[in-house]
Amino acid sequence: IIFSKNIDMIIKLLAFPNAFILMLLGISLSKYKKKYQKQYKDEIIINFIKLLNQNLIYEPEYAKDRIELLYKNVGFENRKYNRVYSDDYISGKIVEGIDLKMVDLHLQNVTESGKNRSIEEIFQGLFAITNCNKSISTPIKITKDKFKFKESDELEKLDSSEFESYFDIYSKDKILALQILTADTMEYLIDFYKKYMLDFDIVIKENNIFMRFHTGAMFEPKIFGSSMEKELLFMYYCVLEFVVELTRKINKTVKEKILEQVNNENYNFTKKDFTHEELLEIFSQMATTKITDKEKEHLT
Repeated sequence: IIFSKNIDMIIKLLAFPNAFILMLLGISLSKYKKKYQKQYKDEIIINFIKLLNQNLIYEPEYAKDRIELLYKNVGFENRKYNRVYSDDYISGKIVEGIDLKMVDLHLQNVTESGKNRSIEEIFQGLFAITNCNKSISTPIKITKDKFKFKESDELEKLDSSEFESYFDIYSKDKILALQILTADTMEYLIDFYKKYMLDFDIVIKENNIFMRFHTGAMFEPKIFGSSMEKELLFMYYCVLEFVVELTRKINKTVKEKILEQVNNENYNFTKKDFTHEELLEIFSQMATTKITDKEKEHLT
């Protein structure tokens, strides 16, 4: 079990009526709004995250410079932005070596002309990072609605008309994209979107899998509304499950491809760009793989 399956019980356990909390904090909304929001995160959300998985660490406030640099390097945006907000950062090793980082991110582009100010909303939602078992030198980008991350991106056609009706794939290496996006993985992406109707984008690049979800603000409580925003908490849970399960599927596929190469008699054992993970797989297969003593010495 990656995350607690008793999600309904967890949400009900944490679901204090907002009005009751407000009564404890005071009558004046303007005076106690910040205090209420802080208590909401410090006492409710931190317990919600821990109940989902004990390995996760929650930080309500997060230094935007660290996450902004990572986000820029992914290349999600083809639009300019000059204002960044980030908070509600979670991190931890979940299972099977999966290292998860996720943050609530808000990007805006603010322009001023004289006394006039214009604010363009660029992105608001969850930005997640997990690890890929192999360094992917040619990025693979998955997005919706024919949105190009960059003008130089090349649209690839896959063998699934249903998948292409929902998503677009951009990569300069079609063979690699086909190898990683197996039929099972494509079906999983389709099912998640159809079930929750939540837009998301994915970039597999180097040793990371980057994902962003267009959820809007997640852990900002409304003073009036449904108790503890149960729908948002449930959506956060579903996104977490999706991020981890997709990472497992991709890493499983990558591992199988490495083993295929190791067991191939024509495998190039003189290559010098093995990753640490590849070497571990190779050493574990040496007993059943026909390689020369010279090749073993080179790998060592």
